[in-house]
Amino acid sequence: MKLLWKPNKGRHANGVRLYLGRWEVGAVEWSMTSRSGPNYNIHCFLPGIRSDIPGEDDHEVAKQKLEGAVKHWLSKIDEAIE
Repeated sequence: MKLLWKPNKGRHANGVRLYLGRWEVGAVEWSMTSRSGPNYNIHCFLPGIRSDIPGEDDHEVAKQKLEGAVKHWLSKIDEAIE
């Protein structure tokens, strides 16, 4: 399946959302508290992965980090359950 980035829409929305097919699997958003931490927050909505991934100061790096987490999750789908 293809990963697709779409802008976050809404009145006070910012950032982008990551979709796997038609399902939203994560988001990268500008941090409202960026003075005391990273500029971008990273959220993952897949089971088994922590929902708040440590943020990044660079938008593209934050997007790559989320894509990496999703690809890792997808790579584990075919593993046998014991």
